[in-house]
Amino acid sequence: MKIFLLCGVWLLMPLISLDAVAAQTRWLSDQMPLDLRSGNSNRYRVIKMLESGTKVTLLKVDSKAGFSQIRTEDGTRGWVNNSYLMEEPSGREQLAEAQARIEQLTSENEPLKTQVVDLQAQLEQLNQQLEAALAVGSEARAELTHITEISADAISLDRNNKKLMESNQLLQHEIDVLKGENARLGDSSNREWFINGVFAVGFGVLLALIIPRITPKRKRNEWR
Repeated sequence: MKIFLLCGVWLLMPLISLDAVAAQTRWLSDQMPLDLRSGNSNRYRVIKMLESGTKVTLLKVDSKAGFSQIRTEDGTRGWVNNSYLMEEPSGREQLAEAQARIEQLTSENEPLKTQVVDLQAQLEQLNQQLEAALAVGSEARAELTHITEISADAISLDRNNKKLMESNQLLQHEIDVLKGENARLGDSSNREWFINGVFAVGFGVLLALIIPRITPKRKRNEWR
């Protein structure tokens, strides 16, 4: 009975030394190719040769034997030495991934480079438009200043014109007054001339009537 128990314990010891782990990703060492064996020691046959840096899935760990059971990406199961398993990708794979990432970023950056070139061209165009707008603004300010000066002169001229109109109205009023006075004087002069003419005609008629009476008549004999 004891013999059977010892045999059972001996058979179960490999199982007891296995550490239960959840499926985890591991990478093989990039130093050399690695043998994938059918069991947890170098005594077991080689199933296949794995390339260094290969990505695998960790299934079981035998800490005592120093081996771990893995599964390759094509589904092959086997055992490898724990010292050749890494938790991070190998340098070669990291380099390949970095190069692939660089290529991807370069490819993704191509449209960005094109956009940058387009944006630079648009910026240059906007700068030219801005310079043109500033030049137009400068001309507009100069024209506005000129218009302001002209407007000031126009306001001054308008004021002077109003003053001249007022003076003209005053002069016109004075002219009208002078015309009226002149007309009145003309009428008065005409009346005086008329009166003087009447007096002259009357005086002439009176003389014509008086002189014959004053002058003595000659006798008819004296005429003979």
